[in-house]
Amino acid sequence: MLETSAASIEEECDKLTGRFIRSAGIHDAPNGLPSAHYEFMHSLYRQALYRSLSGTSRAKLHLNLGERLLPVCSAGRPEMASELALHFEEGRDHERAVHWWILAAENAASRFSRRDSIEILRHALDVVAALAPALRSESEVRILQRIGDTHFALGEVSDSALSYEAAADRAAKAGLKVAEVDALARLAVSAWYLDPDRGNEVSQRALEASRGLADPLLVARTELAATSLRLLYDSWRKEDEETCAQAHDTMLRLGGADVQPDVFYIVVQSVEANYSSALQQAEALIATTASPIAYVLGVTAKSLTLLPWGRFGEVLRLVRTATELAEKNGEDPWIHIYCEAWLRMLCSDFDGVRRLSQLIMRSNAEQHAVRARTIGMVASGYAELYHGTPERALACFAGVRDYRITPRFFLHWHWRMHAELGSAEARLKAGDLTNARNEAEGFLQSAASVADPNMRVLAWDVRSRVASAENNFNHARECIDNALAIVDRFDIPVAAWRVHATAADLFAYLEDREKAVNHRARAQELVLRLADTFDEGEPLRESLLAAPLVRRLFEDAVSA
Repeated sequence: MLETSAASIEEECDKLTGRFIRSAGIHDAPNGLPSAHYEFMHSLYRQALYRSLSGTSRAKLHLNLGERLLPVCSAGRPEMASELALHFEEGRDHERAVHWWILAAENAASRFSRRDSIEILRHALDVVAALAPALRSESEVRILQRIGDTHFALGEVSDSALSYEAAADRAAKAGLKVAEVDALARLAVSAWYLDPDRGNEVSQRALEASRGLADPLLVARTELAATSLRLLYDSWRKEDEETCAQAHDTMLRLGGADVQPDVFYIVVQSVEANYSSALQQAEALIATTASPIAYVLGVTAKSLTLLPWGRFGEVLRLVRTATELAEKNGEDPWIHIYCEAWLRMLCSDFDGVRRLSQLIMRSNAEQHAVRARTIGMVASGYAELYHGTPERALACFAGVRDYRITPRFFLHWHWRMHAELGSAEARLKAGDLTNARNEAEGFLQSAASVADPNMRVLAWDVRSRVASAENNFNHARECIDNALAIVDRFDIPVAAWRVHATAADLFAYLEDREKAVNHRARAQELVLRLADTFDEGEPLRESLLAAPLVRRLFEDAVSA
């Protein structure tokens, strides 16, 4: 900065050593070259000298230093972003200061220091006030959106909605149409979570605003997000499913490989059992995004893809890593706990599910309670079934199915269908065959309305078992054939092993030993495939293998 040779500067510093400064050895300078380093013997010396500079000189030195460090940071030292931001701010170059404060916030978020990221962004928002009016609004919108993203990643969904709403308002007032659409699309994510009716209204506002612009790619992206959210939070409609596929195709055609995957469409594809495509997109999103919300939701989408695909061990490792990172940084692993609860449900660890649900409700605001309470009620219902108390199970499942008790939330229809299945199981266990048949028929109709082959398979399976209990074996055979036809088309091991187990029982009763043996062997193979995804000695592996139906599957094989 002084445009003086390094040797002469070091000579002057050596003269001051022992008086004001001391040698700190030889270290690499920001440009990577070795350089002598010195430090003040007391911070008071530094403060006194710094304050002795005039404001103009101080600003000039900061700006010059920022200029000198800029190529170093741009060449591969992104961790210097906060230092650059400070120098540009003190040098009164507020536009570049805001730019580097935003990058510093992204760096903090990438280190999972998300609360630090929010503090940096709020400081950047203060700096924005010094910008010229033409630049101020655009920067404010960007920063508010990033604050909203980070709040959502922390589970502070109400705070995220406030930030997104402020961003949308600023964009609208400044006439920033594209930014307004983007802010509304982000607000819709939080709004759907907090109040589905409000979420749908915001999604429609975003869609209408996008259609007013000459940007077909923006329209397709907004339509894909809005329709995917409606499928997952409201109800599954065939026309919405088709709209999603068309919008996704349009995005790929117009944007090519540069198009960022939509996290909610990833979940839609998982529901449709397009697991390979969903997993590929989730992993691409996780690997490339700098957004905290996209990262957190990407990890969640990956978990929700691996779960029905039967890759339980991968889900457990993914969730545990994410949870440990969150807790290490003093954050609430709220969304990862949901995924672990779902996994424990599939492994028949119902006590574990209820424990996690209670943990969520204790540590989070009411905005997270509905999903936690619902998963806990489903788990309690199945636990009561296994304990031989179907009446209590029915009460648990009734609470899940009642919209007055359980309003809409993310994938609520999935859990309501599980409650329908559980109700049919409870009626069957109680010997109430008429109501068991009615419940099974109702579940079959519900399952037929969604694209999830797992639900359709489970619906035909329970309908077959009810028919067998009624000694209507022709219909039982017809139902199980329908289930097996779906299993042949999709790789859905979590549901498939149950169907093969039912088929084994049916054919054993019909005295078709060869088919009974083959289906039992196939069911055992699929169960072991699920169990072997866990590490040896993992308690969830033991929970899965100790489930009554699984235990009977292997015990019957031994006795046979």
